[in-house]
Amino acid sequence: MRWKLASWECSVRWTRCLRLRAPRFAAGSKKWVTRVVWTPEAWGREPFAQGGYLLANTASLIYATGIANVWVRDPMTMAMAAKTLAEQAPRRFILGIGASHRSLVEDLRGHKYVKPFSYLSEYIRG
Repeated sequence: MRWKLASWECSVRWTRCLRLRAPRFAAGSKKWVTRVVWTPEAWGREPFAQGGYLLANTASLIYATGIANVWVRDPMTMAMAAKTLAEQAPRRFILGIGASHRSLVEDLRGHKYVKPFSYLSEYIRG
């Protein structure tokens, strides 16, 4: 599956695409009709570091985590990362958090995926 973004293509291997083409991606973003980029957190790139790069190298791009996995970092670390990007690029960062999927949490990360809704609720109360 491929789609056209500005003048270049990006496959569903989103993290590889950003790693290889992030400078060109950032430079071409001002030509887009839609200026919001949502990035998943599964494997590959750490979304806050990638967001920092894209926000620092663009003037109007809005960057969103979709979603930042609550099993990856504790609530304080999540809040600090989000605050850093929100301060770096006012009104250009959206924090999306979630409980991800059983296979990513248990098989990839080695955590127990028990009661994800309850875990997420407790996490938000932090």
